[in-house]
Amino acid sequence: MNRPAQRAASRGIHRLFDSPTSRVPRRALRAFVPCAFVLTIFLSGCQVPPPPGATAVPTLSPFRDPSVDLRTATPSSSSSRDALPTDTDVSSRPEAGNPEPTTGSPTQPPSEGAAAASFDPADPDTLLAAARRGGDYLTRATGPEGRYTYRYRAATNESVGGYNILRHAGTTFSLLQLFRETRDPLHLAAGERAIEALLAATGPCPGPTGFIAPAEAAAAAAGIAPPRLLCVAEDGEVKLGGNALAVVALVEHAEATGSRRFVAEAQALARWIVAVQSAEGEFVVHKITEPDGNPTDFVSGYYPGEALLALLRLYELDGDRAWLDAAERGGRWLIDVRDGTVADDDLAHDHWLLYALARLHRHAPDPVWVAHASRLSRAILDAQLRPNQLFPGEELWAGGWYRPPRSTPAATRSEGLASAWAMIRESGDDALADAVLNGLLRAAAYQLRTQVDIATATGWPAPAAAVGGFRRDLDSDEIRIDYVQHNISALLLLREVLLVSGRG
Repeated sequence: MNRPAQRAASRGIHRLFDSPTSRVPRRALRAFVPCAFVLTIFLSGCQVPPPPGATAVPTLSPFRDPSVDLRTATPSSSSSRDALPTDTDVSSRPEAGNPEPTTGSPTQPPSEGAAAASFDPADPDTLLAAARRGGDYLTRATGPEGRYTYRYRAATNESVGGYNILRHAGTTFSLLQLFRETRDPLHLAAGERAIEALLAATGPCPGPTGFIAPAEAAAAAAGIAPPRLLCVAEDGEVKLGGNALAVVALVEHAEATGSRRFVAEAQALARWIVAVQSAEGEFVVHKITEPDGNPTDFVSGYYPGEALLALLRLYELDGDRAWLDAAERGGRWLIDVRDGTVADDDLAHDHWLLYALARLHRHAPDPVWVAHASRLSRAILDAQLRPNQLFPGEELWAGGWYRPPRSTPAATRSEGLASAWAMIRESGDDALADAVLNGLLRAAAYQLRTQVDIATATGWPAPAAAVGGFRRDLDSDEIRIDYVQHNISALLLLREVLLVSGRG
């Protein structure tokens, strides 16, 4: 039974137990796997013939080719820029290095790569090199006006459109995070162009609303100008997460470069974040509409953690205690109210909250931060795919999450675990700290298998355009900016853990 057929036989079983919305406990799946494994072995005698004309896809090496300079490698293209969606600004200039679309039919699907043992995820140099290649991809994908090629299909060498300003901000954060390590002027230049595009989407917050009015009234009573509030808007909406990740990106720029060029904008964006927080700490608005400023019913599981991280990063930059106080209130509300009565198996794997808890513990030490970070870390580790949970043909899924695993869930959970590792170790829980580090190494092995190398890209119309990007999963040719963003951040954070722990 070939590998696709093995997966087809097992995925239906997996889907029942491991859907993100399934209420069947994960422990039930672990108990069920041995029986299902026997069934799969039995079915392996039933060979499924390949489609007529199909050819076998060779297993390709996951080693990256160090001889390729991704900053100068650009694809050739016979198509015009008019083939791109109108919301994606792609320059034909070689220095912009954006993946250009071409016409034609898809080529062979990507290989899954070789076994994880082919490279060492515990080597800090390997991790930095992979992160650099991801940053080089983003640099090439940044247009002259600062907008990224948002979603790229490598098999057809085309941008397939769409945009998300929140992911734009997060991607810019990761590119500047990488610049701290590489000091590559091309990474910085791309990041600064992306900031300009982000600020072009920023303006006065819609309203006045009930959230902004109190600040305006207090300023009027004091005879002073009202505080400046800014919002990131896209498609007639303002999102809490958009403002938050914009702040994170702007603060990262300030810390990476020493420039305070964008600090005033970061503070104005953060004021709106605080304006939509209740006295108890809940962020009561996650999305408002333009131009009326009316809140919607939309609630995100990730925006509050992003908001906490933004406030804490800004506090570290300007020292304004109001940001820390707001973050502390928000953290306690999330722990006591949102997560307080949720079973461990049902906890959202909130990596942004883990980012924030590590900083809360640094600036406002309290055992509650460590306790919740430990709880979240155990829940994340418990859901990670282990070799003994996998069917034949799924061996390369080890270290990921979900069936089939995807690169971004693996990377985001790694970001959270790496952020929590130091505080867990400092708390004296060596067993959990070791488990977190081992989980990070398993995840990194999976993540690196999803990065495009020269071998993976062989046969695609423009191999150099895709190299360094992170695919959606092992069977995909799709590269989206947030796939690259989260993998860069995760690999850099794991590298830091390895260096601090002495394992690197």
